[in-house]
Amino acid sequence: MIVKNSKLEEKLKMSDATHKIVQDSHIIGERGVIKFHEYCNKHQPYICFREISRNDFGIDGEVELIEIREDGKKYMTGQLVKVQLKSSLGEGGYINKRQDGSFAFYPKKADVDYWSNYSLDVVLVVYDDSDESLYAKKIEKIEFDASKNVLKKNKPKTYSIDFNENFKLKIGENGFFENFKHHFTSRVHNNVSEKLFSNIVEVKLLSKKMFFYPSKFSNKKSLYEHFKNDNEAPYFVLYGSEIITLHGLEQKFASFADQVLKSKTPTKEVLFSETLKNDIYRRYFTELLKEILKKHFSSRGIYYNKDYDRFYFSKPREENNKTIETFSRKTLTKGQKSVVSFHQYGKDSFYKHFAFEIEFIFNQSDILLAISPKYLFTFDGKTVIPPKKVSKYTNFLTAREWNDQVLNQLNAIFNFLKNSENGVSILNTEDINLSLSFFIPQIVDFGIPNDSYTVIEKKEKSEEKQTQLFI
Repeated sequence: MIVKNSKLEEKLKMSDATHKIVQDSHIIGERGVIKFHEYCNKHQPYICFREISRNDFGIDGEVELIEIREDGKKYMTGQLVKVQLKSSLGEGGYINKRQDGSFAFYPKKADVDYWSNYSLDVVLVVYDDSDESLYAKKIEKIEFDASKNVLKKNKPKTYSIDFNENFKLKIGENGFFENFKHHFTSRVHNNVSEKLFSNIVEVKLLSKKMFFYPSKFSNKKSLYEHFKNDNEAPYFVLYGSEIITLHGLEQKFASFADQVLKSKTPTKEVLFSETLKNDIYRRYFTELLKEILKKHFSSRGIYYNKDYDRFYFSKPREENNKTIETFSRKTLTKGQKSVVSFHQYGKDSFYKHFAFEIEFIFNQSDILLAISPKYLFTFDGKTVIPPKKVSKYTNFLTAREWNDQVLNQLNAIFNFLKNSENGVSILNTEDINLSLSFFIPQIVDFGIPNDSYTVIEKKEKSEEKQTQLFI
């Protein structure tokens, strides 16, 4: 006699309900993606297939043409075709009416509607799991137009795309380019406008003159051993026995001038216009600006590493992690970004610091500053890990960072430093006013649209807000 335990049955039902179910369709779908990746990987020349990670409502990825040039190397061409990948277990799913190597593929009405409105050519790739085979066919929009009246009635399996052995993709046979080469289009569109966000800010400096003074010392170490009050020193660089500064020291910084200078009269004064013609002057000027930035950044907890020529967020004394407040450019909401974090992989333990490098650009009468997001890895928050030891971690991070992530990183840096309505105020004294502008955007007459609707919208509504890209 079997006694039913209602409480046990109830617990088992609750247990099943709390576990996610993996559908067979998901597993078969993954098999199809893996099979197409294998086909592309073994194709000669190599086919670059990129899956679209976000939901693109009917497009699973894109294939880009690769060309082999005279030097024997493979080059990306920027020529693309969109791909929709469908997987089926066999008869009764997407695939029906199988006969002598041919079959009919029945798409969903939503897919047909989407493909028929898509401005770019779409190649439909079908994976038949029953014999692990792939088929590919260019979707013809003229066929969609003829079937719309039927499809709108929502009748299932009323429209078919016919496949036969001629459309089969065989691993080792290299006919993809030949079959679909006329359907590839350029990634870059010349008939659209885009607003490009750069990583460049303008350096606004009212004082653009350098003063040269004779020094009693030839290096900073011996200078500061004699002059111990750094707070009373001007911003300066020391080359040979010459102090170079943006300050006039005849009346200011009296204590520094008395103890460090041989003479309070400058040996020469160099205007900014002269630095554009002289590489040595430009190097002095750059070093002076960097000294000022170092002092300002350090007051915000961002230190400078000389070996890597990189600024990095410092580790808190009593904690292993550090976050800063950020502001989302998309959702217009505040959030948090990790800038220092502790990691341990096997025997390796280290701190990952969010960091950035800077480069000055001299453009006629303007000074520009390029900011490039980076990372710095340390053993203890200060001692830098050797490049060979940490390269595997940096490669993993940067390989997964695209334009959007880099733009977010730039925004995080700038929003943290921003302290005025006009940008970042660095130094404001009687003789020097130094600040950084917001990142400088640029409108160009070419672009990379996100999807077909973006292209159409830009043609018709060029005055509307453009898709924002970062370079």
